[in-house]
Amino acid sequence: MLAMTFVMAGPEGAKHQVTGLLAAHLYDFMTRIWPTFGGGSNLIQTPQLVQQWFGEGQGPRTGTVRSHGTAFAARSQPVGQPSAGAAGGGSAFTSGFSNWSSRGTGRRLGGD
Repeated sequence: MLAMTFVMAGPEGAKHQVTGLLAAHLYDFMTRIWPTFGGGSNLIQTPQLVQQWFGEGQGPRTGTVRSHGTAFAARSQPVGQPSAGAAGGGSAFTSGFSNWSSRGTGRRLGGD
């Protein structure tokens, strides 16, 4: 990707991309890798305001460990806010799981 940026945007664009790449890796190392695996302390503290905006909000979540990964239960929505799948209604396809019995009988492939 860096080579493509160099070809398409020139050396200045590649320099910007390298700077962002180095900054992201340095931040990840100083906030996650070093405290977890190096035994050090978190060198960059995230401001409380940012933690409130993007943080967990409802405390730590516990997951169910399975052979193919960890599954987390969906968070409950505050009262008065519809869930992501509830918007729009109708029988249109939604990205979340829903009651499949409301989707109709479907069609069997092959045969008639």
